[in-house]
Order: sequence, then C-alpha cells, then structure tokens
Amino acid sequence: MEKRKKEEEEEENPPAAESLWGDLLPEIQSEILSRVPYRSLCRFKCVSTAWLALCSDPAVRRRSAKTLSGLFCYSQVDVGDGRRHYGVSFLNLSGWGRPMVDDPSSASCAATATSRPFTAAAASSSAAAGMDVGDGRRHYGVSFLNLSGWGRPMVDDPSLSFVRGYCHVTPIHCCGGIPICCCWKFDMSDEADFVVCNPATKEIWAVLPVPRNEMMTRLNTARLCFDPAAPRRFKVFVFVQSFAGVQRVEVYSSDTGQWTSVGSAWSSQNLMIGEESGCVYFNGSLHLAVCHPVVKVDWEGVIRSMVTFDAERETWRRIRMPDTSNNGFFGLSQGRLYTARVENEGKCRLLVWVLEDHASGLWTLKCTASILELLGSPCRAPNEFYQPVAIHPECNLIFLQDAGQEALLMSYNMDTGKLDIVCSLGDRWAQRFHPYIPCFVEKPPVPQ
Repeated sequence: MEKRKKEEEEEENPPAAESLWGDLLPEIQSEILSRVPYRSLCRFKCVSTAWLALCSDPAVRRRSAKTLSGLFCYSQVDVGDGRRHYGVSFLNLSGWGRPMVDDPSSASCAATATSRPFTAAAASSSAAAGMDVGDGRRHYGVSFLNLSGWGRPMVDDPSLSFVRGYCHVTPIHCCGGIPICCCWKFDMSDEADFVVCNPATKEIWAVLPVPRNEMMTRLNTARLCFDPAAPRRFKVFVFVQSFAGVQRVEVYSSDTGQWTSVGSAWSSQNLMIGEESGCVYFNGSLHLAVCHPVVKVDWEGVIRSMVTFDAERETWRRIRMPDTSNNGFFGLSQGRLYTARVENEGKCRLLVWVLEDHASGLWTLKCTASILELLGSPCRAPNEFYQPVAIHPECNLIFLQDAGQEALLMSYNMDTGKLDIVCSLGDRWAQRFHPYIPCFVEKPPVPQ
C-alpha cells in the first residue's frame, strides 16, 4: 500500500529536470551536450553560470555539431577624393526573422533567414547599415554575413580585430573553419604576412612572412589545407604565377615550419588561378578552378578546368569542368563537389552540376532553374546580373548574388525550387564569399 502511494506521489510530483540532470555523471553530461547543435549550445549558456561553464568546456565545444554560421566576404564603400580606405566591418543579420537552417540534416532545410518570398520590400527591410561613409566616398573592407539565427553571431569577433599590428586584414581563403588572411603592415605597401587564425577561439596559429620576391606579385594566390578531423597540422600553398600561368608552388608545412618549392606540372599550359577562383580541400587534395585562354578565330573562349593538388604527395591532376564559361564557381556539399553558373541572358538560367565519379571526372547536371521565372519577372533588365557565390555544406542550398542595382544575397533550394532573400548588401560591392563553420580544435603545436 505504501509502495503504491509512493509511486502515485512520484507520478504527481516528478523530479525536476535540473535534479535529473544533476544526477548524471559529468562524462554523460558532456556526451549529451556534444550531440547538441552548436547554436543551441550557445543559448544554453544563458541559463545559469553553471550552464555557462558546462557549455564553455573546450571538450564539449570541439565535439558539438556545427553548421554554417555565416559568410566572410570582401566589400567596399565609396571614400572619394581618389582615396581608398581599407578596414574591417561586420554586417549582423541575426536580429530579425527565423534562423536560416533549422535542421541542416534535412533535405528540405529552410532557404533563408526570413523565409519570405522575393520582394523589393523584403530586401529594403534588411538593408545593410554602416558602410556608406558619405561624400561619394567608398570604404573597402571585410564583412561577415551572420546566418546563425537569433541573437549575437557565433563568432564573437567577426571583424578579426584580434589580428593586430596590420593596416589591412583580408581573409583570402577559409578551410575547415580556419581562415588564412593576407595582412598588410602599411598602406600602399608590398610588406605583408600570411596569417592563419581561428575566429572562434581568437587564436593566431601562424604568421608567415611573405618573401620579397615574385611571390608578392598580385597574380599569385594563397590557399590553406586544414582538416578538423586531423587538427594538429596544416599546410599553406602559394601558387606563384606569371602572365604565362602557374610556374611553381611554395608550400608551408606546420610540421616543419618551413617553406618548400614544388614545380608545376603545367607551367607551359598557361593555367591561371585567379584571386576569386573556387577552392576546396577535400579527400587530402586541394581542388582549384583554373582557366587558360584558347586562341580561336573569333578570339573568344576560355576552357575551365579543375586542378587537384595532392597535399601529401604534392602531385597534380586536372579534371575538365562541365562548362566552358569562366564565371562559375564550385564548392563542397555533403561530401561531393558541385559547380554552378548563371547564364545572364534570356531567362537567367541557373545550372548546377555535381561530380558523381571523382576517379573518371564525370559531372552530372543536377538541376536547372530560371531565376527570372522564380522572380516573376517577364524579362531581364539591362543591368541585371546574377552569379553563384557559395553552397551550403550540409544541404542542397545555393547562394546567389544579385550584382545589379538590388545588390542582394539570395538562396535557391534545389529540393523545393524556392528562391529567397538572405539579406540586402545595400550599397556594398561584395566578392570572395567564404562559407564559415566555427572550429574549436586545439591550436596545432609549434614546430621545434
């Protein structure tokens, strides 16, 4: 009788959730929290000081499920008088609307921070502020587009102000949540460093002085190879180019702390890697979009290829891209390589391919869509221009930039066929969009 009465009392007055959580072993608590999406983990910090300490545990943060937090991009605003002022700015989009991705593992993940149809009113309501400095002047700098939902961004310092002692700090590539920046010490100077840093932990991993030789020419470009699954090492590749194409590659290894030089297998084939060329580190190889001119009777045509550079063996391989235009992009999503472009004539058709067979280099057309039809526009305006700039790493979502008067960042969901606004870029001119996922791994050891 007493036992039944006790059971009834327990049913009527169940133990508090806090009491149940406190009864769990710390190891079990950490295991549970490590399976919580990082955005939710950030919210749990507001519960109490005890939860703040628990959710701030580096071991929990390193293992927590993370998704796309935002996009680093290079932008400019008028400064006038023929002057160019460089700086770092931040565009926070987390204070309005619902989060862009509720369930990134779902094939039908949300397409935008607002989930509203494409309208001019929606665009104006999200206009970026702080970039117009007036008097016809333009300001150049780095912006971070926050896609993480409500509240403050997952990146505490998206302006990278912890990288100190430089006049300009520009992220040029981001790999595994770790950006490599080109940092100039003085205005209008060639004296610069490559800085590898972690915005999530505000740590500087390496400062690599750029040798004062042909490596400093504007034709050259640097890329980072880093895998969060093997966080104790990374490599930096600087592709040394002339007007005849890639001549060699300078390689920095965190294991040795030294630069080595590798010859280019196609130094005689005029392969060029631009500053805005797509770049993906995948399966131990660095994949880069390259192009080389082909002389024709009509003086047209650029053959696009994808070069894979094995980070360990330091060997080259070339894969022909499915399209011969030079205004596309490619990226990594769900473990596969994608490339996309927009035909900016007629209906402004978006085309997306996926590399189904990496060994044979076989690309498959995944989807096509008319942007004008999705916008309900009968014809293309004279200054209407679209280009793909990024792909979501965990779902079938392509980001597009309207580079015309609207200056919008949009998203296209390949599963639902829906086109939505992510944000307005205002009077910004943006390029070099780098998808960013927070990374909380320990800093690699300093080479002895």
